[in-house]
This record gives sequence, C-alpha cells and structure tokens, in this order.
Amino acid sequence: MSALRQVVADNDEQRDAHRAEVPDFPVAAAGRNFGGHGERIRDVLARIHERGGQRLDNLSATAHAAHEQVRAIADFDESFGSSFTRGGEADSK
Repeated sequence: MSALRQVVADNDEQRDAHRAEVPDFPVAAAGRNFGGHGERIRDVLARIHERGGQRLDNLSATAHAAHEQVRAIADFDESFGSSFTRGGEADSK
C-alpha cells in the first residue's frame, strides 16, 4: 500500500509543478504578419497544458481509488483470517 501512497504523493507534486508553469507564448513571437498563427500556437499550447493537467488528475484519482481498494481487501482479509483463529480456539477448548 505504501507504493500507492508514494504514487499519489509524487503525482501531487508533479501536478503542483505543472499548474505553476502555464505556457505563455507571446503572439508576437510568431513574427510580423503571423499574429493569427501565433494565436493558434498559443491556444494549442494552452490545450496541451490543460490536457496534461487532466491526465495528472486522472492518475491521482486512479491511485487514490486503488489505494482504497487495496485497503478494503486488506481489512477484509485480516477480518476473515482472524475468524479462523477464533474458530480454531473455540474448537480446541
């Protein structure tokens, strides 16, 4: 389970860094008479950045869900295993 927690922590760190560095493409950088191209480049970079953030959000949600499922299975396994111990103690008395 600790590996999943580490995935979540690492992903949260990456997501924070991703959000802190929003692409800023100056339209004028495309050159004179290419403002329309510069706007399209800026928009594409913004969409790529947004989708990257969505992927990081999805990864975090998946890792959280996996952690919860593993925890639930471990809890059930412990409970189920202890029922054998209790049953064995009752039979030996």
